[in-house]
Amino acid sequence: MDISCDIIRDLLPLYAEDLVSEDSRKLVDEHLCTCDSCTKQLGILKKAAALPIEVETKSLKRVGDTIRRRRILAALTAVMFVATLILSVALLLDARVYLTAEQAVESVEALEDGSLRIHTADIVSGTGSLGDGNPYSSEISGNYGIIMSARLGSLLNPPKRQDYNDLPQEMQEIIEPENWGAKIYQLPGGASSQNFWYCNPWTGKGETLLWDAGNHYNGEPLSDVNFHLAYYFYILIGICVIFCLIAHCCGKRWVGEIFTRMAIFVGCNAVSLLIVTAGQFMEIWGEFTAGMVNGLVLSIPMTLTAVMAHALHRLNKQDRGL
Repeated sequence: MDISCDIIRDLLPLYAEDLVSEDSRKLVDEHLCTCDSCTKQLGILKKAAALPIEVETKSLKRVGDTIRRRRILAALTAVMFVATLILSVALLLDARVYLTAEQAVESVEALEDGSLRIHTADIVSGTGSLGDGNPYSSEISGNYGIIMSARLGSLLNPPKRQDYNDLPQEMQEIIEPENWGAKIYQLPGGASSQNFWYCNPWTGKGETLLWDAGNHYNGEPLSDVNFHLAYYFYILIGICVIFCLIAHCCGKRWVGEIFTRMAIFVGCNAVSLLIVTAGQFMEIWGEFTAGMVNGLVLSIPMTLTAVMAHALHRLNKQDRGL
Protein backbone atom coordinates (compact mmCIF):
# COMPACT_ATOMS: atom_id res chain seq x y z
CA MET A 1 0.00 0.00 0.00
CA ASP A 2 1.50 3.27 -1.16
CA ILE A 3 1.09 5.99 1.49
CA SER A 4 2.32 9.53 0.95
CA CYS A 5 5.08 11.03 3.07
CA ASP A 6 2.73 13.79 4.27
CA ILE A 7 0.46 11.25 5.96
CA ILE A 8 3.43 9.41 7.50
CA ARG A 9 4.91 12.66 8.80
CA ASP A 10 1.60 13.48 10.45
CA LEU A 11 1.91 10.18 12.31
CA LEU A 12 5.63 10.45 13.12
CA PRO A 13 5.25 12.60 16.30
CA LEU A 14 2.85 10.04 17.77
CA TYR A 15 5.04 7.20 16.49
CA ALA A 16 8.10 8.72 18.16
CA GLU A 17 6.21 8.92 21.45
CA ASP A 18 4.87 5.35 20.99
CA LEU A 19 1.28 6.59 21.01
CA VAL A 20 0.01 4.98 17.77
CA SER A 21 -2.04 1.81 17.30
CA GLU A 22 -0.47 -1.43 16.15
CA ASP A 23 -1.86 -1.08 12.59
CA SER A 24 -0.57 2.48 12.30
CA ARG A 25 2.83 1.36 13.59
CA LYS A 26 3.05 -1.31 10.84
CA LEU A 27 2.20 1.25 8.16
CA VAL A 28 4.87 3.65 9.42
CA ASP A 29 7.45 0.86 9.71
CA GLU A 30 6.81 -0.26 6.10
CA HIS A 31 7.14 3.31 4.83
CA LEU A 32 10.34 3.98 6.78
CA CYS A 33 11.96 0.95 5.20
CA THR A 34 11.78 2.64 1.80
CA CYS A 35 11.90 6.39 2.66
CA ASP A 36 15.13 7.96 3.89
CA SER A 37 13.53 11.40 4.22
CA CYS A 38 10.91 10.25 6.72
CA THR A 39 13.53 8.17 8.55
CA LYS A 40 15.65 11.31 9.03
CA GLN A 41 12.60 13.23 10.21
CA LEU A 42 11.91 10.52 12.79
CA GLY A 43 15.50 10.80 14.04
CA ILE A 44 15.07 14.55 14.47
CA LEU A 45 11.85 14.05 16.41
CA LYS A 46 13.41 11.49 18.75
CA LYS A 47 16.44 13.72 19.39
CA ALA A 48 14.22 16.69 20.12
CA ALA A 49 12.15 14.62 22.52
CA ALA A 50 15.23 13.36 24.37
CA LEU A 51 16.91 16.79 24.69
CA PRO A 52 14.58 18.36 27.30
CA ILE A 53 14.98 15.31 29.52
CA GLU A 54 18.78 15.61 29.35
CA VAL A 55 18.67 19.34 30.02
CA GLU A 56 16.26 18.84 32.91
CA THR A 57 18.51 16.15 34.39
CA LYS A 58 21.53 18.49 34.30
CA SER A 59 19.50 21.31 35.84
CA LEU A 60 18.26 19.10 38.64
CA LYS A 61 21.81 17.91 39.32
CA ARG A 62 23.05 21.50 39.43
CA VAL A 63 20.27 22.49 41.85
CA GLY A 64 21.06 19.46 44.02
CA ASP A 65 24.76 20.36 44.09
CA THR A 66 23.91 23.94 45.06
CA ILE A 67 21.66 22.80 47.90
CA ARG A 68 24.32 20.37 49.13
CA ARG A 69 27.01 23.05 48.98
CA ARG A 70 24.81 25.50 50.86
CA ARG A 71 24.14 22.99 53.63
CA ILE A 72 27.86 22.21 54.03
CA LEU A 73 28.70 25.91 54.00
CA ALA A 74 26.01 26.68 56.59
CA ALA A 75 27.26 23.86 58.85
CA LEU A 76 30.89 25.01 58.60
CA THR A 77 29.85 28.62 59.24
CA ALA A 78 27.98 27.56 62.38
CA VAL A 79 30.95 25.51 63.64
CA MET A 80 33.43 28.34 63.04
CA PHE A 81 31.06 30.85 64.64
CA VAL A 82 30.85 28.75 67.80
CA ALA A 83 34.66 28.35 67.84
CA THR A 84 35.07 32.12 67.38
CA LEU A 85 32.57 32.84 70.15
CA ILE A 86 34.28 30.48 72.62
CA LEU A 87 37.76 31.84 71.82
CA SER A 88 36.50 35.44 72.01
CA VAL A 89 35.01 34.90 75.47
CA ALA A 90 38.18 33.16 76.70
CA LEU A 91 40.50 35.93 75.45
CA LEU A 92 38.16 38.66 76.67
CA LEU A 93 38.02 37.21 80.18
CA ASP A 94 41.83 36.96 80.11
CA ALA A 95 42.24 40.58 78.98
CA ARG A 96 44.16 42.89 81.31
CA VAL A 97 42.11 45.62 83.00
CA TYR A 98 43.88 48.38 84.94
CA LEU A 99 42.46 49.08 88.38
CA THR A 100 41.82 52.12 90.51
CA ALA A 101 43.48 52.51 93.92
CA GLU A 102 40.18 51.64 95.62
CA GLN A 103 39.96 48.38 93.66
CA ALA A 104 43.59 47.32 94.02
CA VAL A 105 45.10 48.47 97.34
CA GLU A 106 43.77 47.41 100.73
CA SER A 107 46.40 48.98 102.97
CA VAL A 108 49.96 50.39 103.09
CA GLU A 109 52.27 50.16 106.11
CA ALA A 110 55.87 51.06 106.87
CA LEU A 111 58.12 48.36 108.39
CA GLU A 112 61.01 48.87 110.80
CA ASP A 113 63.59 48.85 108.01
CA GLY A 114 61.76 51.64 106.22
CA SER A 115 60.29 49.43 103.48
CA LEU A 116 56.68 49.78 102.45
CA ARG A 117 54.37 46.79 102.55
CA ILE A 118 51.32 47.05 100.30
CA HIS A 119 48.44 44.64 100.80
CA THR A 120 46.64 44.16 97.49
CA ALA A 121 43.20 42.84 96.62
CA ASP A 122 42.70 39.24 95.55
CA ILE A 123 41.76 40.27 92.03
CA VAL A 124 45.18 41.79 91.33
CA SER A 125 47.13 39.73 88.79
CA GLY A 126 49.78 42.24 87.68
CA THR A 127 51.75 44.84 89.63
CA GLY A 128 54.30 47.36 88.44
CA SER A 129 56.29 49.97 90.32
CA LEU A 130 56.88 53.31 88.65
CA GLY A 131 59.54 55.91 89.32
CA ASP A 132 62.76 55.28 91.25
CA GLY A 133 62.25 57.36 94.39
CA ASN A 134 65.79 58.71 94.10
CA PRO A 135 65.90 62.27 95.55
CA TYR A 136 68.83 63.20 93.28
CA SER A 137 67.72 61.76 89.91
CA SER A 138 65.08 64.17 88.56
CA GLU A 139 62.44 66.76 89.35
CA ILE A 140 59.93 64.04 90.15
CA SER A 141 62.36 62.41 92.59
CA GLY A 142 61.24 61.38 96.02
CA ASN A 143 58.13 59.77 94.52
CA TYR A 144 57.32 56.14 93.98
CA GLY A 145 54.38 55.01 91.88
CA ILE A 146 52.42 51.82 91.43
CA ILE A 147 49.79 50.56 89.03
CA MET A 148 47.96 47.24 89.26
CA SER A 149 45.84 45.22 86.89
CA ALA A 150 43.46 42.28 86.92
CA ARG A 151 42.12 39.86 84.40
CA LEU A 152 38.62 40.82 83.31
CA GLY A 153 37.35 37.39 84.39
CA SER A 154 38.53 37.85 87.97
CA LEU A 155 37.12 41.37 88.00
CA LEU A 156 33.68 40.08 86.99
CA ASN A 157 33.88 37.08 89.33
CA PRO A 158 36.28 37.90 92.23
CA PRO A 159 37.95 34.89 93.89
CA LYS A 160 36.96 34.08 97.45
CA ARG A 161 39.73 34.05 100.04
CA GLN A 162 39.82 30.89 102.18
CA ASP A 163 39.02 31.47 105.84
CA TYR A 164 42.03 31.13 108.18
CA ASN A 165 40.08 28.98 110.63
CA ASP A 166 39.48 26.40 107.90
CA LEU A 167 43.21 25.70 107.54
CA PRO A 168 44.74 22.54 109.06
CA GLN A 169 46.14 23.09 112.56
CA GLU A 170 49.77 22.54 111.46
CA MET A 171 49.40 25.36 108.90
CA GLN A 172 47.84 27.70 111.46
CA GLU A 173 50.92 27.24 113.67
CA ILE A 174 53.30 28.61 111.03
CA ILE A 175 51.10 31.34 109.50
CA GLU A 176 50.11 34.53 111.25
CA PRO A 177 46.33 35.04 111.01
CA GLU A 178 46.67 38.63 109.79
CA ASN A 179 48.95 37.55 106.93
CA TRP A 180 46.91 34.55 105.77
CA GLY A 181 45.84 34.93 102.17
CA ALA A 182 47.27 38.43 101.93
CA LYS A 183 48.78 39.45 98.63
CA ILE A 184 51.75 41.64 99.47
CA TYR A 185 53.77 43.97 97.29
CA GLN A 186 56.81 45.34 99.09
CA LEU A 187 59.14 48.23 98.22
CA PRO A 188 62.73 48.09 99.53
CA GLY A 189 64.07 49.66 102.75
CA GLY A 190 63.96 53.44 102.77
CA ALA A 191 60.89 53.56 100.58
CA SER A 192 58.85 55.04 103.43
CA SER A 193 60.92 58.25 103.12
CA GLN A 194 59.39 58.80 99.67
CA ASN A 195 55.88 59.66 98.58
CA PHE A 196 54.01 56.63 97.30
CA TRP A 197 51.37 57.22 94.60
CA TYR A 198 48.84 55.08 92.84
CA CYS A 199 49.11 56.24 89.23
CA ASN A 200 46.52 56.98 86.62
CA PRO A 201 46.87 54.15 84.06
CA TRP A 202 46.05 56.48 81.16
CA THR A 203 48.63 59.14 81.95
CA GLY A 204 51.14 57.52 84.29
CA LYS A 205 50.79 60.47 86.68
CA GLY A 206 50.39 60.12 90.44
CA GLU A 207 46.67 60.20 91.19
CA THR A 208 46.05 58.75 94.67
CA LEU A 209 48.59 59.43 97.45
CA LEU A 210 48.94 56.16 99.38
CA TRP A 211 51.89 57.18 101.57
CA ASP A 212 52.81 60.79 102.29
CA ALA A 213 56.48 61.38 103.08
CA GLY A 214 56.21 65.10 102.40
CA ASN A 215 58.20 65.20 99.17
CA HIS A 216 57.40 67.57 96.34
CA TYR A 217 55.73 66.17 93.22
CA ASN A 218 55.29 68.36 90.15
CA GLY A 219 52.67 66.18 88.45
CA GLU A 220 54.90 64.77 85.73
CA PRO A 221 54.25 61.12 84.68
CA LEU A 222 55.90 58.51 86.87
CA SER A 223 55.50 55.99 84.05
CA ASP A 224 55.51 55.98 80.28
CA VAL A 225 52.12 54.99 78.90
CA ASN A 226 51.76 54.38 75.17
CA PHE A 227 48.85 53.62 72.91
CA HIS A 228 50.52 51.76 70.04
CA LEU A 229 47.70 49.22 70.00
CA ALA A 230 45.17 52.04 69.59
CA TYR A 231 47.11 53.45 66.62
CA TYR A 232 47.28 49.98 65.09
CA PHE A 233 43.52 49.54 65.62
CA TYR A 234 42.64 52.80 63.88
CA ILE A 235 45.02 52.01 61.00
CA LEU A 236 43.24 48.67 60.52
CA ILE A 237 39.86 50.41 60.52
CA GLY A 238 41.09 52.90 57.91
CA ILE A 239 42.46 50.15 55.66
CA CYS A 240 39.22 48.19 56.00
CA VAL A 241 37.18 51.22 54.88
CA ILE A 242 39.47 51.78 51.87
CA PHE A 243 39.19 48.13 50.82
CA CYS A 244 35.39 48.28 51.15
CA LEU A 245 35.23 51.35 48.91
CA ILE A 246 37.44 49.70 46.27
CA ALA A 247 35.32 46.53 46.39
CA HIS A 248 32.16 48.61 45.98
CA CYS A 249 33.59 50.46 42.95
CA CYS A 250 34.70 47.21 41.31
CA GLY A 251 31.24 45.69 41.70
CA LYS A 252 30.84 41.98 41.05
CA ARG A 253 34.10 41.53 39.17
CA TRP A 254 36.80 39.25 40.57
CA VAL A 255 38.82 42.26 41.70
CA GLY A 256 35.91 43.39 43.83
CA GLU A 257 35.65 39.93 45.38
CA ILE A 258 39.36 39.96 46.28
CA PHE A 259 39.11 43.35 47.99
CA THR A 260 35.97 42.21 49.78
CA ARG A 261 37.88 39.26 51.26
CA MET A 262 40.78 41.56 52.20
CA ALA A 263 38.38 43.99 53.90
CA ILE A 264 36.86 41.11 55.86
CA PHE A 265 40.30 39.93 57.03
CA VAL A 266 41.46 43.42 58.10
CA GLY A 267 38.12 44.19 59.76
CA CYS A 268 38.23 40.93 61.72
CA ASN A 269 41.75 41.80 62.89
CA ALA A 270 40.47 45.11 64.21
CA VAL A 271 37.52 43.51 66.01
CA SER A 272 39.82 40.83 67.46
CA LEU A 273 42.17 43.49 68.83
CA LEU A 274 39.22 45.26 70.41
CA ILE A 275 38.21 42.03 72.17
CA VAL A 276 41.64 40.88 73.43
CA THR A 277 42.40 44.31 74.92
CA ALA A 278 38.90 44.73 76.40
CA GLY A 279 38.80 48.04 74.51
CA GLN A 280 41.59 49.65 76.58
CA PHE A 281 44.29 49.80 73.87
CA MET A 282 47.03 50.81 76.27
CA GLU A 283 50.39 49.46 77.35
CA ILE A 284 52.40 50.12 80.47
CA TRP A 285 54.58 47.04 80.48
CA GLY A 286 55.11 46.65 76.76
CA GLU A 287 52.23 44.34 75.92
CA PHE A 288 52.03 45.31 72.25
CA THR A 289 53.36 41.94 71.05
CA ALA A 290 51.01 39.96 73.30
CA GLY A 291 48.03 41.98 72.10
CA MET A 292 49.04 41.52 68.46
CA VAL A 293 49.51 37.75 68.81
CA ASN A 294 46.21 37.22 70.65
CA GLY A 295 44.43 39.39 68.11
CA LEU A 296 45.83 37.41 65.17
CA VAL A 297 44.92 34.09 66.80
CA LEU A 298 41.33 35.21 67.27
CA SER A 299 41.12 36.76 63.80
CA ILE A 300 41.71 33.40 62.06
CA PRO A 301 38.41 31.68 63.00
CA MET A 302 36.62 35.03 62.90
CA THR A 303 37.77 35.68 59.32
CA LEU A 304 36.81 32.16 58.21
CA THR A 305 33.36 32.64 59.76
CA ALA A 306 32.88 35.99 58.02
CA VAL A 307 34.10 34.72 54.61
CA MET A 308 31.82 31.68 54.71
CA ALA A 309 28.88 33.77 55.88
CA HIS A 310 29.53 36.17 52.99
CA ALA A 311 29.60 33.27 50.51
CA LEU A 312 26.35 31.90 51.96
CA HIS A 313 24.77 35.34 51.63
CA ARG A 314 25.77 35.48 47.96
CA LEU A 315 24.22 32.07 47.29
CA ASN A 316 20.97 33.19 48.92
CA LYS A 317 20.94 36.37 46.82
CA GLN A 318 21.41 34.32 43.66
CA ASP A 319 18.47 32.11 44.63
CA ARG A 320 16.28 35.18 45.11
CA GLY A 321 17.47 36.61 41.80
CA LEU A 322 18.80 39.77 43.44
